[in-house]
Amino acid sequence: VDLHSESMLPKGYWSRLVELGADDAKEVEEALNRDGIPMPPPPEWPEAPVATAPGTVHTRFGILGDPHVGSQKGDTFYLPMIEAINKQGVDFSVSVGDLTQNGREDFFQQVKAGLEKLDAPWTVPLGNHDMWGGGTPYAVGLERFRSVFGTEPYGEFRSERARLILLNSADPKESPFPPFDLLTGTFTSDPKESIPGGTFSEELLAWMCEQQAEDIPTFIVLHHPPYPYLGFPALVFGLDEPSTRALEDLIVRVRPWGVIAGHTHRCALSRLAGVPVLEVPCPKEWPFGFGVVDISDEG
Repeated sequence: VDLHSESMLPKGYWSRLVELGADDAKEVEEALNRDGIPMPPPPEWPEAPVATAPGTVHTRFGILGDPHVGSQKGDTFYLPMIEAINKQGVDFSVSVGDLTQNGREDFFQQVKAGLEKLDAPWTVPLGNHDMWGGGTPYAVGLERFRSVFGTEPYGEFRSERARLILLNSADPKESPFPPFDLLTGTFTSDPKESIPGGTFSEELLAWMCEQQAEDIPTFIVLHHPPYPYLGFPALVFGLDEPSTRALEDLIVRVRPWGVIAGHTHRCALSRLAGVPVLEVPCPKEWPFGFGVVDISDEG
């Protein structure tokens, strides 16, 4: 890791290795290579469990994990993900937010151009990364979303035999801290971002109170998983507690088959109010991928 860190760390950071004991920057690499670098162990790829819907499948939909268009890896994997979902023969697709890396309008346009390559209808909500526009003095993500997609980032999406309830959990408040670089362990001078945690607006809460149960498979889709989020980092990273209680009330009232979230870039399964909560991985980072849901009358 140290051997390859020079190209990844900001300029000047490698000199710290000299301060910590190497004679010079060249000696760092020579010391690592002096006795030869052992070969890495062979990869052990995890086996992904295969789940199948009971009975005859009547609806299939795709789930796009956080695309992060505008980042290097996000741009690399975005269109291949679109192509892969098309091969799954889905009836429609939904994203889980963080469409862009930092809410720039051209990134929103790039996201839309990719979504329009899908063979079936699609719908999208917002994520926290979408809210701040790359150095803008306030959160512009919502107005840019409306301008590009011509809709609100919440609402209902229906196919013939399935129903999605989309919720906007992106918080427009500015983060009290500068962006933090996990690789270097330092704050950066990059433009401010929104806070990573999620919340529901008063407008959304009022709309949620109007939603009722229907005799059709229903799924709730939002960016942030519910409170408490017990992973890293140790802060309010998921949906805040009051919004989670509102989500719980909605679950009890509309009786969905499941809740689908992104944000954490991981595969995880939990429950809220007795209903499965699925966190979908991000296509640009391990474990890479997207989701496909098959629906039958039985499950």
